[in-house]
Amino acid sequence: MLNLKQISNKIVIVSILIISCYSCNKYEKREILFAENLHRDFLGDSVSEKLYLFSDSIYIFTRTFKSTENNDIEQRKGKFIILNDTIHFSRNLFKDIKSKIAIIKDNYIEIIDEDRYKIKVVRTELPDIIHFDSKKFNNYALFSYCQSIDSSLFKNSKPYNLDNSELTQIDSLLVYCMSKDPQLKTKNNSNYYKQCIATINLNKEIVVWINCICNKSVFNIGEEFKLQIAGKVNDGGTCFFKLKMNLTKRIYFDLRINGDA
Repeated sequence: MLNLKQISNKIVIVSILIISCYSCNKYEKREILFAENLHRDFLGDSVSEKLYLFSDSIYIFTRTFKSTENNDIEQRKGKFIILNDTIHFSRNLFKDIKSKIAIIKDNYIEIIDEDRYKIKVVRTELPDIIHFDSKKFNNYALFSYCQSIDSSLFKNSKPYNLDNSELTQIDSLLVYCMSKDPQLKTKNNSNYYKQCIATINLNKEIVVWINCICNKSVFNIGEEFKLQIAGKVNDGGTCFFKLKMNLTKRIYFDLRINGDA
């Protein structure tokens, strides 16, 4: 039989093993976020973008180009820190995007840059604040206001996150706006993608810029509209229009409809 001293020694050994295992798990490098985009064109070429964040504050971003003629892989690695909902990277993720800052929200990582860009979050341990029902409002893409980029659109404003009730209000105002405009009155609000930047001004009024893109035409861009704000288009007619709304006052203004080629 074991005496008390032997039992005591075994307890000490087991305790050391448990503490050691806990310490190993505590400091083990693990994935805390994985985000991915996959783009394909009608020729079969593709671009895959993958972003990994690890528990040791290291990130790895990989962009893979595949075509019938060539394959190319671009990889960037660095460190990051997270402050509230914002990720600060030690270097820019893309060679062609200067920003080192991204926001986690609504199941996306949004890179704050002139060429706003999002990467879809596939899995994460990080808190992700969901502001609206993306299934109910699947024709909407919400982008963050940035003072240095959007000062021409809004004056004396701060970022604002829209919720379901406010998106319902936007839909209602859009229907009203389209019914009043001679060029848009034959169109259906549900046949447009809406890209929004929302703000709140010094008077506590919610003002939203909305970029509308028709989703049933040769201009169809599918889910891509959720990743990046569409660039300037000089023609296309009523397939493209922009406007602003003051949700607090329940009015719309600055309606601009594209001309025809």
